[in-house]
Amino acid sequence: MVNVVRSTVVAVARLSTPDQTSDQTSDQTRTRDGRAAVIAAVVVGSGCLAAALIDPAGGPTLCPFKAMTQLDCPLCGATRAAHALFRGNVVGALDFNAVFVLGAPLLLWTVFVLLRRSFGGRAARLPRISRPTLLAALGAVGLFTIVRNLGTAPFDWLSSST
Repeated sequence: MVNVVRSTVVAVARLSTPDQTSDQTSDQTRTRDGRAAVIAAVVVGSGCLAAALIDPAGGPTLCPFKAMTQLDCPLCGATRAAHALFRGNVVGALDFNAVFVLGAPLLLWTVFVLLRRSFGGRAARLPRISRPTLLAALGAVGLFTIVRNLGTAPFDWLSSST
């Protein structure tokens, strides 16, 4: 009987004390997530700085889809739109790629929330996207891609102007 009580007390004591290996594992995971977030932030920040400082207009076509087909993909014009946004020219950015301009705030919010989480900040909630909403968004992007490549009025302003 004494042995049963003793083993029960030892088991309860083990459960109530924090496990060093799980703490170390969570610290390692948090450190790895923090490093990945810093690397991602540096890459995104470098891209933003480059888009702000270097005018991509008149340069070579960077999109492989456009280079092969001469058609605009959904992101054609996004680099020039980002450059125009950094310069404060919202109308010009809409002319280059309307979907990118409209989606940029959501993209920035998502990056902010993920960086905040990875550094252990207070967790902000990302909206849950239902399957029908996701399919509708993908359908809208597909429709945008088709319409911007028609090249006829009233949709000719949607082309990336290259």
